[in-house]
Amino acid sequence: MIKYSTTKLLGLFIFISAITGCSGDDSGQPHGVGEISFSPKFGNKSGSGRLLDLNDAAFILITIKKDDGSSTPYSTSKIELYQLNGEFISQKISLPVGSYSLTEFLVLDVDSNIIYATPEEGSLQAQNVGDPLPIEFVISRDEILDLQVEVVSTEDLELEDFGLVGFDLSLVNLFRFYINVSEKGKLEELLSAELTVESDTFVFHQHIEAIANNSVVIRDGYPAYELTIEREGYATFNYTFTRDSLAHYESSPLTVELVSDKPSDLPSGFFIDSGQALGSSQSQNVALGDLDGDGDLDAFVVNVGQPNKIWVNNGDGSFTDSGQLLGTSNSYAVALGDLDSDGDLDAFEVNSTQPNKIWTNDGSGNFTDSGQELGIEKSLGVALGDLDGDGDLDAFVANDLHPTFSTKSNKVWINDGFGSFTDSGQSLGDSRSNDVSLGDLDGDGDLDAFVVNYQEPDRVWLNDGNGAFTNSGQSLGNAYSFDVSLGDLDMDGDLDAYVVNNSQPDKVWFNNGHGTLTESSQSLGGLTSQNVSLGDLNGDGDLDIFVTNYFNSVVWFNDGNGFFTDTEQSLGGSAIVGGSLGDLDGDGDLDAFVVHANNLPNKVWINH
Repeated sequence: MIKYSTTKLLGLFIFISAITGCSGDDSGQPHGVGEISFSPKFGNKSGSGRLLDLNDAAFILITIKKDDGSSTPYSTSKIELYQLNGEFISQKISLPVGSYSLTEFLVLDVDSNIIYATPEEGSLQAQNVGDPLPIEFVISRDEILDLQVEVVSTEDLELEDFGLVGFDLSLVNLFRFYINVSEKGKLEELLSAELTVESDTFVFHQHIEAIANNSVVIRDGYPAYELTIEREGYATFNYTFTRDSLAHYESSPLTVELVSDKPSDLPSGFFIDSGQALGSSQSQNVALGDLDGDGDLDAFVVNVGQPNKIWVNNGDGSFTDSGQLLGTSNSYAVALGDLDSDGDLDAFEVNSTQPNKIWTNDGSGNFTDSGQELGIEKSLGVALGDLDGDGDLDAFVANDLHPTFSTKSNKVWINDGFGSFTDSGQSLGDSRSNDVSLGDLDGDGDLDAFVVNYQEPDRVWLNDGNGAFTNSGQSLGNAYSFDVSLGDLDMDGDLDAYVVNNSQPDKVWFNNGHGTLTESSQSLGGLTSQNVSLGDLNGDGDLDIFVTNYFNSVVWFNDGNGFFTDTEQSLGGSAIVGGSLGDLDGDGDLDAFVVHANNLPNKVWINH
C-alpha cells in the first residue's frame, strides 16, 4: 500500500531559473508546483535471514516520468536520506502540478552501492511488495507529498530479479547551498522567505518556507541560474550564478540583503517595478508624450506583426489600454511631434519592408492613418526635427541596407507644415543603420544626425541648414550598435553621444564642440544592450543613463564629467528591447516605460 500525507506551504518569494537562451516563450512553464519526499519502508533482514544494518542507507536513486511521457524531470537522480526517530525520509524535491510515475527507486549506501530496491511489476521480487513499480502519484499545488515506498534488500539477489535489466548506474548529482535573507543593514534580523528553484523545463522548489541557514538543493548540470528574491515591501533582488560560484555557500550561508522599497528608504535614481503588466505583444519601442491633452505622459507602443497600441496614463503612472489598434505593420520605431501644426502630438511610425506611416492625432489621443505611404524600406529608426529651418518637423529615417532586402539608404523626409511628407531625394550612406539621433553637433545652429550602424562604423551627418546632409567622414567604432542618444554628458556646452552595442560594451563619445567626436576610455555594461535614454535620474543636474538590455535594464550615474558608475540595479525581465523616460507619476522625477518582445508584458518602473 502506498501511503502519503500532504502539508501546506507558507512564506517570502525566491525564484531561481536556469538561463538557457534568448527565447521568452514561457507557454510550457507549469502553473504551480508542489513538493514530494520519499520514505522507504525497509525489511530488516536480507534474503539469507541476516539482520541488516539500516544505518547503511544514505541516499535514494530515483527516476520520475510524466504520466503522458512528455518529460523525465528526474532521471537516476541521487537524493539524500535522513533518519528521524528511526524512520527514513528523503530531502524534498519539487515538481510542477500534474500526474507522474516513479519508475526507479533504489537505496544506496555512502559508497553508492545499491542495498535496497523496489521491484518492477512482473519481476521475480514483485511478489514481496504490495506496490511494485511503476508507482503513480499526483502533485498538487503548494502541497508536500510524503510517498512511502516499499523496498527489498538486494543482498544475494541480482538487479534482474527486480526487473532492472540493462540498468546503467549513471548518477545525476544535486548540489546544496545555504541562504539567509535579511533587511539591508539588519543582518541579525532574518526575514521569513519562500524559495522557488526552476529550470527551463521543470520546477525544483517553489514557495518553500525559509528559515535561518535555509538549505536549498538544486539539480546540477545547468550552465547558469538566476536567483530572484521578492518580499512585499522590499525591492526585488536579482543574482545570476553558476554551480561553481556557489561552492563557498555549501558550508556557510549566502546572505541576501533586501532593500526596502519605501520611497523614503531609496535614493533618487533607483527604480521600483510598478507591478503593471501592459499587454502581451511583440513590442519593439515606445515614445512618451501627452497624447490626450490631459497634462500627463501617455505611451505610443509599436509592435511587430500586431497592431500598435496607445496606453493612456491615469495621471499616477498607471496605464489603461485605449483600445485602439493602429495598423498591422512590422513597426520598429516611432517618434512623436506636432506634424500637422494643430497643437497636438502626432506619430511618425517606421516599418520593416512595409511603408512608413503618419498617424494624425485629433487632440484627444485618437489616431487616424493619414494615408501616406513613405517609402518601402526596412526602416528601423526615426528622429523628428526642423531639418530645413522652416519651422515644422521633418524626419530622418534610418534604414537597414541589408543585401537580401530591396531596401534603400537612410532618408530625409521634408514636411510641408501640414503633416504631408516628401522624399528629399537624398540617399545617406550604404550601411545597415539601426537608429538615429538629431542635435546640433557642430555648433552652427542646425540639426545634424548621429547614425548607428550594424557591423560597420557609426556616422555623423552634418546639416547645411537646408536639410541637406554631408558625411563628416568620421568612422566611429565598429560595433553592433543598436541605439544612440545625444546630450551634454560632460557639461561643456556641446552634445556628446552614448551608444549602446550588442556583443560589445557600450561607448561614450565626447564632442569637441565642432562635431568631431572622440571615444572615451569607458567600456560600459554587458553585451546585450538594446536601447538608451538620457535624463537626470538622481537630481544632481547632469545626464544619467537608462539602458535596456535584453535580460534586464540598468542605470548608470554620471559624475558630471561624462564618466559613469553602475548603480548595480538590475531591473529584471527578459526580451527587453526598448524604453523611454518621463515623469509618469507626476512627482517631478523621471520614470521608465520599458517594452518587451516575445509576447511578454510591457512594464513601468517608478523612480524614487
